[in-house]
Amino acid sequence: MSDILCRWLNVELRLSKTVDPRSISKDFANGYLIGEVLHKYQLQGDFDLFLKSNTANSKLNNFTLMEPTLQLLGVSFDLSMAQAVMREQHGAATRLLYQLFILLQKKRKAGLTGTAMEAMQPAATACLHRVENDIYSERLRTVVKREADLKLQKIALKYEMKGREIYDKSVMAHFVEEQKRQKVQEEMRLQDIEKHRHVRRKQHEMMTRIQTAIIQIPKPPPNRTLKALEKQQQNRKQQEAQKVHMEIAQFEKNRKKLSPAGAFGTSSLSEAPRSHGSQLQRPEELAQANSEYIQKIRQRLEEDAAARQQREKRRRRVLVEQLKAHEAQEEALREEQLVERLTRQSQLERRLAVQLMQLRQQKDVLRQNRVFRERQYQEQRLRDFQEALEREAALARQASLDHAEETRKEIEVHDRIATERAQARYKKHSDSCREILEQIVDLATKAGEYRLLTGNLIPGKLMREWKELMFCGKLLYDSGSLEELPADPTPEQFIEVEKQEILNNQDYDEYMSMTGEWTWPEEGETKPPPSNNNILGHVVLRLQTIVNPPKPDTLPPSFPRFTLKACVLGKLFSGKTTCLTRIYKAHHIHILSANVLIQEALAAHQLGKLGRESPESCETLPAKDIDQVETDTEMEEESSQDSGPLAQEPQQQGAKKKPKLSVRAQHGAAVEKFLRKGKSVPDELLVDIVVEAIRAIPADSGWILDGFPVDLTQAKLLEKALGGSDTGKEKKRRNKRSNLSVDSNAPKEAPPPSPVLDLALLLDVSDDHVLDRAAKQAYEEESSGPAGAGEECCAPGREHNVVIARDKSLEKRQIQHRITAFQDTWPKLEKWFSGKQNILMRLNAEMSEDMLFRKVESILYQAMMQSEKGEEVVLDSGKAPAVSTALVQVTPVAVPAPTESTSTLTQEGLTPAVKCSSSKSNSRSPKGSQSNVEKNTSEGKDVHRKLSKSGSGPLLISA
Repeated sequence: MSDILCRWLNVELRLSKTVDPRSISKDFANGYLIGEVLHKYQLQGDFDLFLKSNTANSKLNNFTLMEPTLQLLGVSFDLSMAQAVMREQHGAATRLLYQLFILLQKKRKAGLTGTAMEAMQPAATACLHRVENDIYSERLRTVVKREADLKLQKIALKYEMKGREIYDKSVMAHFVEEQKRQKVQEEMRLQDIEKHRHVRRKQHEMMTRIQTAIIQIPKPPPNRTLKALEKQQQNRKQQEAQKVHMEIAQFEKNRKKLSPAGAFGTSSLSEAPRSHGSQLQRPEELAQANSEYIQKIRQRLEEDAAARQQREKRRRRVLVEQLKAHEAQEEALREEQLVERLTRQSQLERRLAVQLMQLRQQKDVLRQNRVFRERQYQEQRLRDFQEALEREAALARQASLDHAEETRKEIEVHDRIATERAQARYKKHSDSCREILEQIVDLATKAGEYRLLTGNLIPGKLMREWKELMFCGKLLYDSGSLEELPADPTPEQFIEVEKQEILNNQDYDEYMSMTGEWTWPEEGETKPPPSNNNILGHVVLRLQTIVNPPKPDTLPPSFPRFTLKACVLGKLFSGKTTCLTRIYKAHHIHILSANVLIQEALAAHQLGKLGRESPESCETLPAKDIDQVETDTEMEEESSQDSGPLAQEPQQQGAKKKPKLSVRAQHGAAVEKFLRKGKSVPDELLVDIVVEAIRAIPADSGWILDGFPVDLTQAKLLEKALGGSDTGKEKKRRNKRSNLSVDSNAPKEAPPPSPVLDLALLLDVSDDHVLDRAAKQAYEEESSGPAGAGEECCAPGREHNVVIARDKSLEKRQIQHRITAFQDTWPKLEKWFSGKQNILMRLNAEMSEDMLFRKVESILYQAMMQSEKGEEVVLDSGKAPAVSTALVQVTPVAVPAPTESTSTLTQEGLTPAVKCSSSKSNSRSPKGSQSNVEKNTSEGKDVHRKLSKSGSGPLLISA
């Protein structure tokens, strides 16, 4: 039956989910597929309200919605049936589907629709079904628990199990600890008992020895007298002599028996009668007998020699044994004599010896106790050390977990900010598109209204005016006539004035460009446009000069010649300051940081207030800065006048006695004024501080800006301050040119100046990498101690090092906003450096510190070499360069201690290759593209650098 139902559901009805006989109860537990079956037969009109999830709320909603339809079909469906299907009881869903299959097949054969079935149903039965539906819905809500209640129940059960586990662990830990403590106490008790028992036994033995110290000295026996011993010795000697004589006699006797002469005589006598008979033997037998006889003689000689050797060995063995016995006897005699001498001691000496032995034993006991105590102390120290290590490990694990959690939170905050920015960007674009669409609709409706009211085509001039207003973003409707602007105009009147100004400008532009109403007429034969009228062009140019007199061009500021002018940009924690500090230590290139320069200016201002500033640094500001300072002082005087006449007198006296401040101190005063008001330092003042620091750098040296400029405004101000060019004025001047007639005698425009910077390097890192570095730095500072909260750093490459306190916690709190600010300002800055100036170079900074240092060092060197090539090209063409970039040598400033150069460009004869297209020769061409860093180019292998080995020598670079 399950296969038939599955075939019906999958093949005929083609449900959204393939049904399997093994999972049919689980698939139909939420009621969604049952509603889809009813919807396939056009019985469930509200199927779009069904929920597909398996939550309790979804089940309650689905079974509540499909109950009236099932009652209409006549299915025996009640609360117990619904509860069985929702609990996935075996066979419940199958029985319900079988009933649906039978009833729906009958409905199909009868050709009835849902509306017809409702119409055919009696009114009483329909009313009864509605009442039953209400009761069913109420009871189903009580039976099926809410999703929140189920989640709370699961969470409560989970934490209850966890609490039980923690309680069991704590109880078991306490029980194990108690058992260990009892075991240790039992071992210590047994050791104490054994030690007391051993001490008591030792004392008992000592008392026994003391009591038995009185010893009766026995008399020596009669056989131990000196005479008896001498007699015994003589008897032993005589016995040994007799024994030796007997052995010698026995030896002689044996030798005579074994001698060959006697044996030959006896054998010859015995074999004499045989000799007569053996004379008749053959010669072969005689020779054989002789050889046997000779062989026997030889064998006997060998046996005699072996017997002689054995006798010698036995004699030597006997002599050695006698010698040993004699030595043992002498040793026994000496011991007897020693015992006799010792036994002659008095009882007092014996008691003293026993007491000394007792003291020695006591000392041994004390030493053993001390050793045991020291061992216990050592074990206790080891346990304490192990516990300390475990505590440190637990703290380290907790710190790492906190670090990971903090990093996760930072990433979540960053993702949320990124999402908000994306939503704001989307809303901005959506609003722009909506405004454009509304303006297009307004233009279309305006044209339609005009055609409807007039029945004619729209004049070309009117259509151009409408288009111009639409392009400028102005409304086409609600345009009233305004002859003159009243004294107190409204915003609508302002808008109307702006619209009139736009239309006037459009008419003027059409007249100047000879378009629109001023187009050359096409009537009659085709006439070419008139030739250029020099007189008219001169008159037009003269009129434009009278109306808008051009300002005299200011000469570009003069600066000494520099070997390198660059800026390194990037996000926070991208490695700019660290890498540039190493470059300064290695090559003595001046590093200029805006924050450090501001701190130096504030410090100079404070020293100027105290009168400690050096007279050499006291210089004057330019005229513009003097006016600015005077304006500030006037504002201060006005504010002081409001405070009363009593406060003016000490200020006047202080103004008379106030010493002359240097440029840096005056900049510091201006910075302090803005900071005290709670405002940020203006870009103009910040650029002036940077330019003044660049002026202080000696000639034939290089400088790099660390993280400056930050936005496009600062970049343009820096370009204007260092090169004297203003891009905004040049655009306005070009827009004011006339196309009506051109003056051939007008002066030609000067070519665009070259960029003041040789290189703009971007250290590109991802936001996640920045957050990871910030979290690692914070973790290292926390692990290093409380001193990591505020760090002091010194600006590299400055003559007057200023100690700057850096608040790491502030940087950590501002990191999200600084990342967002960089993402907001960088697109325009990138367009400025890459498109207009073509000096931008990107470098992926997600690498080690040493690798990043080598990459940046190689890029800076390539920029210096290309600057030198660009200057050579300019000099060969016979023109003096606007900005000197010749590379001769870099004279280092005095540094605290000599540092050996760590350049890696000449290791193994290879140079890190950098492919840079921002040279002076091709930066002006339209084909210049953005530079990219590459590796292992053939050009880098021909470069050799000679770096000084000390901090005082110059840096020579040659190619």
